[in-house]
Amino acid sequence: MTQSVLNTFKKLNIGLKLWAFDLLKYGIRSFLKHDLD
Repeated sequence: MTQSVLNTFKKLNIGLKLWAFDLLKYGIRSFLKHDLD
């Protein structure tokens, strides 16, 4: 693997983690709201 491919993979990995974290936060927030209503 070339270095540029590895760098792209790392960026994708970080982006994926951030996206999953945002999704998790949103899911928990909506779940709590639903619970409180």
